[in-house]
Amino acid sequence: MKKLIIHADDFNLTFGINLGIIKAFKEGIARSTSIMINLPGIEHSISLLRENPKLDIGLHVNLTFGKPILNPREALSLIDQEGFFYRKINLLMQKACALEIEKEIIAQVKKARSLKLNISHLDSHHHLHKEKEVMEIFKKIARKEDLALRANNLKMKSQHLLIY
Repeated sequence: MKKLIIHADDFNLTFGINLGIIKAFKEGIARSTSIMINLPGIEHSISLLRENPKLDIGLHVNLTFGKPILNPREALSLIDQEGFFYRKINLLMQKACALEIEKEIIAQVKKARSLKLNISHLDSHHHLHKEKEVMEIFKKIARKEDLALRANNLKMKSQHLLIY
């Protein structure tokens, strides 16, 4: 049996996006969202999610916008001189250390869980997990944390990586 899941990512990117996703859930067909845990405004975002407990929540792993959850000294290869993530994926991939990517993703998962979010899956901002090196890290963490991983191409779907 095939399923269609209408998913709206970028929750917590802006107040307006949050309200739009909640409206699409309440009045439309969206049934799933994924939250960017490292951005300001998280308290308001969490309150909206708590008011809508039937909305499925994933973690929208973010390594290209804002600041890391990790202490900046632990994420030096992921950030610029001002402490912000590199905005362009190609620049991030040139500079990033795989171990720091893994640590930051784990930190984001732990942060989501510390906020009592019952996350069901992982995906990534700007589809970062389509990058081969990053995909392997995502697979490892998804398995270890018992989370689904959103497929972003047909090859992933054929490998049955799409669980949710």
